[in-house]
Amino acid sequence: MEKQFYFLIILALLVMLVAGIFLWLDFNRQAEESLPGVSFEPSENYIIKETSEGTIVENKSAGISFKVPEGWTADKEQIGIDEWIINILSPDAEVNESGLLIEGCGVSAEVVYHKLTADAAQERIEDPERFSNEISGNYEIIEISGHYALKTTLERPEWGRSIIIEIPIEDKIYMFDTRFLPEEIERCSQEFEEFLKVISIY
Repeated sequence: MEKQFYFLIILALLVMLVAGIFLWLDFNRQAEESLPGVSFEPSENYIIKETSEGTIVENKSAGISFKVPEGWTADKEQIGIDEWIINILSPDAEVNESGLLIEGCGVSAEVVYHKLTADAAQERIEDPERFSNEISGNYEIIEISGHYALKTTLERPEWGRSIIIEIPIEDKIYMFDTRFLPEEIERCSQEFEEFLKVISIY
């Protein structure tokens, strides 16, 4: 009777193990299907360091570095499967449970590898007028660290202004996005413009 009891325990553990493996494989398959061919820079490639010039974020693998505004913080955050971003927040910034900025100023930065997305951004940089009707906001072409970038602006009185910056280079897209709350548009937009000036892509 005791041997049978242990046999049943071992059998149950094996069933759970096999079921877990199948669930894990199915989870990964669904993730790959939802974002086919997309990859991201891993957390360990982002180095946040204090220097005599202030806080610097650098990713040598992706070839990018930028200075964090004085008094602001920079932290890594996982937002998806193997997807990491850098959150740069002002001292008075607050976010809700969903990670949405509800007070102060903030910027999120990430590096994405996906040829189709990079090509789509490049097409809009080359001919923004052609794609101007596809969004309720507007496209603008700017230059960052010697590279052309696509600036997408969306604005609504009730929630403020959102800006996405995409810098496509080959199969890689450097992305920066921010939200200016209605009462913070002037201050945060100035901070964001200054932040863009200290981005170095090499």
